[in-house]
Amino acid sequence: MDLCFPRSAVSNNLELLSFLNEYDEKFGNHFDYELSRWFASQIKITSNAEKSQELLGLLDDHDAEMESIAGITSEQLDDFREKQSYAFLSTAVLNNATEDEVGKLVEIYMRTMTFIRARKLQNFTASFLVQPWKTRLSDFEDILISADRRVLDAINSLDMLDNLKSLAKEFWKSYSSAHTPGIKESCLVYRSNSETLDYDEILDRIRVAIMMQVTSCIPPEYEGWDSVEKTKYEEEDFGIHKEP
Repeated sequence: MDLCFPRSAVSNNLELLSFLNEYDEKFGNHFDYELSRWFASQIKITSNAEKSQELLGLLDDHDAEMESIAGITSEQLDDFREKQSYAFLSTAVLNNATEDEVGKLVEIYMRTMTFIRARKLQNFTASFLVQPWKTRLSDFEDILISADRRVLDAINSLDMLDNLKSLAKEFWKSYSSAHTPGIKESCLVYRSNSETLDYDEILDRIRVAIMMQVTSCIPPEYEGWDSVEKTKYEEEDFGIHKEP
């Protein structure tokens, strides 16, 4: 199924990708705000199970909004975004585009892959609230390893200058780390002398945070997401709708 957007709103798929990334970033702030506000509450009127359902409901609403805009399912949209962002990048490399042009497309591809990864982690985190001691490490690890592998394989397959490849990999590491839902970037742990995340340790920190109500690794309640920004997110009309 083709995406149907009025050209007056989005002139091409490159603008569409940037729009979707911006929309996902705003939602990510909303998700962390709701989670951290609950953690910050001295008296938790909402139980773990109720908060889990609330967060899952937010995710469903976000998916429904994206599907309504795009006219395809969220799974199809993820596939479209990944393939389209990579196609723009690989075509630019093949056509010997300037380093600046390639760099901009690297950023769009990395941001796109970061938010596809974040959506899976948001769902994991919301479900994790209910029974954190029963959650399998392999489920968490698979999300992160799969994202890393897909991105790094894609970058390595391109005939880019070595410095661009290095910058791309560094951008992926820093940007995806900064957009890991429900946990501060400073609490992400890497294995000794390695670029690989210590999945077991990270999951354990999240588990302790939820079970013992330890908030040191939970993003601050209002960091980057105050009441004004929340209202803007809920009321903003991006001006992109499907043709009737």
